[in-house]
Amino acid sequence: VSQSRYHGIGNVASVTSREVGERTITTVNVAVNYMNWKDGENIKETLWFELAAFSRPTDKYNKAQAWAEKFVKGQQVHISGNPKLNVYQKKDGTTGVSIRLDNPVIDLTQRPKNDEANEEVF
Repeated sequence: VSQSRYHGIGNVASVTSREVGERTITTVNVAVNYMNWKDGENIKETLWFELAAFSRPTDKYNKAQAWAEKFVKGQQVHISGNPKLNVYQKKDGTTGVSIRLDNPVIDLTQRPKNDEANEEVF
């Protein structure tokens, strides 16, 4: 069974790293804006994506550390991965939804921040 990969351009909302046993986990949250037609007008909406990198001290390439050093809030990035829905309870008790990308790829874009492509999901 093949799985569809999502591709999008968005902005880094947060970067966090934590130690879990011998593993380092770096999570990058990305906001992707898109236009949605509702009630006769275009409305700007946001999809939230979570990408995670895992590394152990014995790994030749420490992906978690590399992500923590490379990505900062506000950067425009291209993301791709296999989407999985993540439903969670927010601090205020309401339900939140984000999309986790499995087998994620993330990199800085070469486009200026004000480029119109920032508003598109492809």
